Amino acid sequence: ACLAIPVTSEKYRKVSRWSAITINYQRFIAQTKYDPTIQMIQEFQCLKVTFYGWRPAYCLFLEAKARYDQFFDIEGEPKIWWKGSKSGKKQAERHQTVCDTLEGTPHVEWHFLQPISYAYFKGIFSQFKNISVHYTPCADLMTII
Repeated sequence: ACLAIPVTSEKYRKVSRWSAITINYQRFIAQTKYDPTIQMIQEFQCLKVTFYGWRPAYCLFLEAKARYDQFFDIEGEPKIWWKGSKSGKKQAERHQTVCDTLEGTPHVEWHFLQPISYAYFKGIFSQFKNISVHYTPCADLMTII
């Protein structure tokens, strides 16, 4: 049984400062609702932790990261000034804590639009047993909305 189902609820986030590519990639991966008139996107909350997408039939949460390769140097390491690798790891820790609390029943897929950020996070997330990392390109992110 998926222990996340009774404790997961829908919520909406204001995304007026997000780029069209970021919004569209989240919609592409998570198949979530988006209202451009009020700039609100659907997300999900489980045990006070936010996830971009939720597939209850698979007991699966989804996360989408669009244009992250710009934050990495030529060796594939995070640029010195970028704080996102630390915040990404903390987010993954919160996701894994939810999975642990729910007896390991849910899983989380993190999808990356670009290959360098995918490779980096696949490496640092290998310690999280319920999180898998995927390289999931999408061609037409400017035209989905």
